Amino acid sequence: MARPKSRRRRSTADLSRRQLRHRMTSALTRGAFQKAQELAQTLYKREPTPETHQYVVEATLKRAVQLRRAGDGEKAIPGLKHLAAEGIDDPKWTLPCIRELMLSGEWEAANSLSEQFPNDNLRAELLTWQVDAVLLQGADSLGYLPDTLQADARAVLHALSELEHGRDTAAEAAVAGLGADSP
Repeated sequence: MARPKSRRRRSTADLSRRQLRHRMTSALTRGAFQKAQELAQTLYKREPTPETHQYVVEATLKRAVQLRRAGDGEKAIPGLKHLAAEGIDDPKWTLPCIRELMLSGEWEAANSLSEQFPNDNLRAELLTWQVDAVLLQGADSLGYLPDTLQADARAVLHALSELEHGRDTAAEAAVAGLGADSP
């Protein structure tokens, strides 16, 4: 009985641009973001266009989210910082990059990238994300908030601590003074 031929994967060097693009979009679709990132970078090296750069940005961001959610966000930081330093042309990707940088504690890179947005509505949204990231990271990150928000953030952190210890009434009291318009 004859053995079936083994399916040998061609290396990315052997693939045409079209094949690379197809494999990369397929990897993005199925959630294989590490592979998508590798393929997107290879494609961008061969064809450095704005379109292929967007593939690198998308794959890098999706990989960063995947790593953070798996508790390994430290591995995503170099890629995110590279994107921030290089610049991202599309707000569709810039805002998520800023958010991931904030959630990973890379405040300097996040703030530098957020300076691209003079629009007050976007700045308000960024401030909300900043508050969320600080609250997730705890009291050590309070210094990354504007002075005007630090007391409110301390109150929320105190309330979360009270909730953690089963003291619902104390938690409610801790945040009772916060305005409805507080980020």
